[in-house]
Amino acid sequence: MILSIIAFLISLIPAIGVCLWLRNRMPAAEDYKPACKRALIQGFCSVVLVLGCSAVFFIIEKIAFSPHFSPAFTSVYHAFFVLALAEELTKYLVFRRLMTRLRRDVTWLEAIAFMVIIGTAFGLIEDIPYALGASPVTMLVRGLTSGHIGLGFLMGLFYGKALSTQKPVYHVLSFGLPWLLHGSFDALLAEEVQTLGENNPPADVIITLAALLLAAADIALLITVFVFTGKKRHDPHYTTPLTIAAPEGKEVSE
Repeated sequence: MILSIIAFLISLIPAIGVCLWLRNRMPAAEDYKPACKRALIQGFCSVVLVLGCSAVFFIIEKIAFSPHFSPAFTSVYHAFFVLALAEELTKYLVFRRLMTRLRRDVTWLEAIAFMVIIGTAFGLIEDIPYALGASPVTMLVRGLTSGHIGLGFLMGLFYGKALSTQKPVYHVLSFGLPWLLHGSFDALLAEEVQTLGENNPPADVIITLAALLLAAADIALLITVFVFTGKKRHDPHYTTPLTIAAPEGKEVSE
């Protein structure tokens, strides 16, 4: 029991470290730190909205998919909609609401920071039920591969790119890429999908390698959050307000 508690506390270090880093190490307007606090609280509270959204997609699954499609196909729907879409859509809407309520222009770096904090806060709450009964090793692995940190980074990065360039395609990427990555990872871990490789060695290798690559991407993105924000916090390109439309659709100049 004591070892499990220690492992759980250690697993929280990446998430807590990210939030503290983004709150305290970024060049900030007066309301930046209070906004980080609101992002954290809203990320925690977003769990309630996720549950409601997931319930709607789950009902659709039971009515339209489970009776008519194979377990593997149904599990893919479950991964991409009941889990990934419900979570990423809710986080995105919470993020957009926070940005709107700031009532001022935001910088590219602020967009990244707020979205990462929202995703991290949600991930912390999500990890609690997974930690119950899990082995210490599993807890540590989940802490290091906390996908919501990296997905939040991608969402904030492309949202800032959309503001910078005034190109709608980056708004699509801001939501679409995290959703696809999240859904793919959950689908590859689904038991029904894993069984597809039991009697098919090539498929088993592909499924396993794909899952490992996505887990490695989670770790890489976690590191990228620290490296990217550390390098760009003194770069005017990322600290200049972006909600003012760039002329002729061009990026804000450095």
